[in-house]
Amino acid sequence: MRINQQIIDAIQKDKLVLFIGSGFSKSLGLPDWNGLVRAFLIELLNEDSSYQILLDGLESKKFFTEIEILEKIKDHKQLIYRIMDDIINIEKDHMGNLGFHKKLGEISNKIITTNYDKSLEYANNYRKIIYDNDYHIANLSENYILKLHGCIEDPAKCILFKDDYVELYKENNSAIERFKNIITDKTILFIGFSFSDPFVRQQFEYIQKVYKGLSGNHFIITTEDVDFNAYGIQPLKIDNWGQAFDDLLTSLIEIKGPKLQLSVSMERLTPEVIAKNYLEQKNNIAILLPSPVDKEVHYNFIDINKEFSRLQVNVDCFYLTQLNLRDLDGYDYVFIFSNAYQEKILIEDKYLKSKYKQLRDIEQDIAITGIKCIFIILDKEINIDIADFSLPIIILWENEISNILFKLFKKTTYESLNNSKIINSEKIEISMIEKGVAVINEYVGPKISIDDSIDPKKLINFVGRMTDIEDIIQKIIDINNNILTIKGSGGIGKTTTLKKAVYELYKRRYFCDGYYFIDCEFILDFNTFEYKVSQCFGIDSSINLKDHILQNEMKLDMLIMFDNFETMLYIIEVDKIKDLITFICEYATLVITSREWVGFEFEKRHELRAFTSDEAYNLFRKYYHSSINEENIKILKEEILDNLLNNNPLAIKIIAQNLPKTKDMIQLKNELDLDFFNITASGYDDIFNNHGDKNIERSKSLFQSIYYSYNKLTNREKLLFEILALFPDGIHMQNLKTFFLKDEYKLNINKVTDREITSLENKSLIEINRGFIKLQSILGRFAEYQFNTRSEKEKEYYYELSFNYISHIIDSIKRLTKLQRSDGHRVFDMNSKNIMKCFEYITSFEGDKNKKIDFLMEIDFFSVERTFNHYKKLNGLKSYFSEIPYAESLIEIYVLKHQFYSGDFKRMYNKLINVFPLNKLGNYFVDDNVISSNFVSSVLNVYMYSDTFQALKLIIKFDFFDNMALTILFELGYYKLLNSSKMKELNFFYFEVVYNSGEINVAALDIYINQLYETEFIEIMQTHYIKAKLGKTNKKIVTKLVATNPYTLGLKDLMLAFFEDDKIKAINLYEKAISELEHIKYYYVEAIYFYTKFLFMTNLEGFNKWYNDGNELAEKYQYMYLIYKFKVLINNENEIYNEDLYKSKNNIEIDEYIEHLKQRI
Repeated sequence: MRINQQIIDAIQKDKLVLFIGSGFSKSLGLPDWNGLVRAFLIELLNEDSSYQILLDGLESKKFFTEIEILEKIKDHKQLIYRIMDDIINIEKDHMGNLGFHKKLGEISNKIITTNYDKSLEYANNYRKIIYDNDYHIANLSENYILKLHGCIEDPAKCILFKDDYVELYKENNSAIERFKNIITDKTILFIGFSFSDPFVRQQFEYIQKVYKGLSGNHFIITTEDVDFNAYGIQPLKIDNWGQAFDDLLTSLIEIKGPKLQLSVSMERLTPEVIAKNYLEQKNNIAILLPSPVDKEVHYNFIDINKEFSRLQVNVDCFYLTQLNLRDLDGYDYVFIFSNAYQEKILIEDKYLKSKYKQLRDIEQDIAITGIKCIFIILDKEINIDIADFSLPIIILWENEISNILFKLFKKTTYESLNNSKIINSEKIEISMIEKGVAVINEYVGPKISIDDSIDPKKLINFVGRMTDIEDIIQKIIDINNNILTIKGSGGIGKTTTLKKAVYELYKRRYFCDGYYFIDCEFILDFNTFEYKVSQCFGIDSSINLKDHILQNEMKLDMLIMFDNFETMLYIIEVDKIKDLITFICEYATLVITSREWVGFEFEKRHELRAFTSDEAYNLFRKYYHSSINEENIKILKEEILDNLLNNNPLAIKIIAQNLPKTKDMIQLKNELDLDFFNITASGYDDIFNNHGDKNIERSKSLFQSIYYSYNKLTNREKLLFEILALFPDGIHMQNLKTFFLKDEYKLNINKVTDREITSLENKSLIEINRGFIKLQSILGRFAEYQFNTRSEKEKEYYYELSFNYISHIIDSIKRLTKLQRSDGHRVFDMNSKNIMKCFEYITSFEGDKNKKIDFLMEIDFFSVERTFNHYKKLNGLKSYFSEIPYAESLIEIYVLKHQFYSGDFKRMYNKLINVFPLNKLGNYFVDDNVISSNFVSSVLNVYMYSDTFQALKLIIKFDFFDNMALTILFELGYYKLLNSSKMKELNFFYFEVVYNSGEINVAALDIYINQLYETEFIEIMQTHYIKAKLGKTNKKIVTKLVATNPYTLGLKDLMLAFFEDDKIKAINLYEKAISELEHIKYYYVEAIYFYTKFLFMTNLEGFNKWYNDGNELAEKYQYMYLIYKFKVLINNENEIYNEDLYKSKNNIEIDEYIEHLKQRI
């Protein structure tokens, strides 16, 4: 067959890249997509017969595609990954004939594939690079296999589900950016993509989005009659994938053959080869420019990077400072863009302010060896003596950047550059740079986390306050363990000004441990405040936050911002809050915004001044673009902005964004005057009636502007604005849309649409950050007040609607948790204040009380092992649910259980015995009653820690089956059932069973730990305890673990005892751990066992006492495995644990229950 000349040229010039699809692996016996999805469904059918309908639909090819089925079963990711591993992860010796795969490597040493299998790596000794390996992706040259969709070596990283594709192919992903670069520079030959397969078509559509619009012609080998023009590629048609395909590969190898026979010496001498080396060498470029906070600069990174983006280069961007100049290393070219003044060049000082330096001083700060040239582009000419400079420098002024780059890197000449001065021309090296896609790193350095609320798009229209920004930045940099308080009245711009200053610091890579923002508006107690602070340190809820920080020496280079802090000054526990602030300022940098001074001795202060008339006018014009005549300008400045709005930035912004075009300023003044009297008559002072508001400066101008804008809203816009007051965390736009797609709300005349959301955002009445719609706190007060003026009937309706929305979110979190445990916990945290707010109005509408009880049960499921203080509000709900059987008891046990888990073990256990004794529990149990069952389960959930055997007896009596039953069976030593049950849920107790059975897979344990959400501290502590027993962790790791109650503290001290070499210290740790674990009986006895073993091994006193105590307790509580451990310890036997040898004759009832469970598992 005739081969396209472009393919021939690409092969001979080593510019052909092979892109291999899934069809290429079918000859090895690997399944196609249909076969793989079929394997998933067959395995799922063993668990649930309802999947038969999906299998039937797949096989008929009428009802479901592979894509649709994968979306429906993605809740079973772990199972799917295991099946993939079983089917695809085949060793080389069992792979089959790799002849075709080897021929690919002879044609090109640049291979990209979407396949997961390892056949290409087995056939060719090329470097395998996975899509998330940023370092090797950035340095791709030749001899590589780029696995764009992952490798079966790590199934969990394989790109399989829709969300995976969206994440991979999103903008700025390093692998995709590199792929773009390859597409622009090389010719791509696609092999193994069958367009009759909808899954492959879907894959290819993602790929096409990458190369669409980029230069270059690409090809596909195919047997299909498909119009490939739609995909921007040309077909190479073959008859079959057998002999015809083999012949084509052979032809392509023959084309490359003559090139391979050239001698090395001839290649080095050929001018074309020399040119090729220049062209393919990727140049590294550093771009530096100043952007001081006190001066406007002619240049910016966005415009400059647009010009470089079309070149095949690596670009790193820096702000022009002395430190950054001195740190430059490994660059071919350095471009400095700046302004000139009095023969000096503008740079930034350490406070981000303007500073001018001589060019000679700038050159002395650069120490790059082998630099080809430094280009200094200025706004105007400077006169300098070019003698005694050592580096190659070209100074340019009044030149277009595009012209400079064209002459330098296309024509490779600098002599023809206008308005230039050349220094050390003999040292300048200019090489041609090909057209391509640049890899641009806008922020060089470590990745730094910054709070989502600091959104640069929201700061684009920031006006004025340059002196404020300068002072705040300088005080933050020089803070020296003090606290900076920024004071100002409501709406004056404290928060926005701080965010602007902080974002400038972030861009320059200050505070490498992150930026954290805490809104104190809705914090009502010390525990919540401490919880928010703990999250900044990556802790969440330590039993003693201060001790944990001290013990781990957690002095971090991070900035914590406390917004609206004045509300903290009027809660009962203000002294504890101030004490915590005083403590943590030694370990992080703290900034406070407040409407009054906080009063610390070490408080640095910045009082935000009022806007000047010019700043107020400039801000107004940022948002109102219609022309205004001179007379109206005067009225606007003097009567409206200065007199009525007090030059308040938020008031100005709200008014300006709510005006129609060509608004008459006299008319606006009259309308605002009228609103002033309306506000005074309406009693808006009632909005600020809390203790925390007594000393707060207020401005009627702000509420004047809000009132004016509110009255311009449509009814649906007003409704959305008011309802947002019920959601302190905000509402995610996508969740809101999904909620209103439910059948019962599709036709709701008040449902929220994009129109209302966009309108409120445009009018500055809401903020949207990362998809979350939220009110500013000061607007939230107004919105809540306005909502409360609605009729009781209206409020009841919207309370119920909001409750149903929160219930919808909880359902979504449940589904998400099954899919990815950590994501479910993360989304719960993101909605925690919304959920807490729900408790305030849950009794304010009629609704179905059983549904409300279901809601409480769902919340309990997510909150037992986390810092979530909703239980404090539960007692107040008991009487409301009194008519529902067992509801009051359920609420009472929820409160008790949460206090028990928080560490109040002894008091809560004694209370439990008195209120709900075990022998009376049968009075509460009603079969098929969810509330009754949940109550009894919660009671037993506490009893099981101290009276395991009796708890199991009641579980047997009530025929319960849940994870609690499995946990109790583990503690009693019944492992056979647990090992044979194929327990669906991996958790701590599962790993305890396999550890004690000698069958643990440490790699599986590590994977599980890595998948835990960062605030699942109990589970993290417990699983590390297993690793400590295995000897697979160390003291440094254990010390950093977070203890949230005496139980976790006991496990932590026990682990530390394992690693302690000092015998006296070890004894103290063991005995401390035993004391802390006293109320969690199984681990109390196990801690005694380990202490006894330590005393035995070290031949220390006390062995007999502790042995007798521990063995006696093990027998008392019938912990068969621990009875076995004590026995083999003293007898020094190597006996393998056999539960049948340790069963009591009285345990026939348990054996019968286990047989019953076997039928249910």
